Amino acid sequence: MVNDVVLTPGAAWFTDSFRPQLYWPAPDRRGEPAHEVATVPLGGAWEQGTDFPASGIARTPDGSALLVVNTAVEGDR
Repeated sequence: MVNDVVLTPGAAWFTDSFRPQLYWPAPDRRGEPAHEVATVPLGGAWEQGTDFPASGIARTPDGSALLVVNTAVEGDR
């Protein structure tokens, strides 16, 4: 389930509330939105919880990365 979106200069990024991944409608050769959607897995220390863990997404101030809010907190399990 798509939950949140953030716009960057080159794309729109969407969180998925039930899967540890982001969606990115990759642009075609002309820069137009493509009909295919790429998925990018969330890695590192990401822990997938059960109740909408990916709930929020933003760009870092310098635009070099995305921050995804994870609401799966140790005390909530």
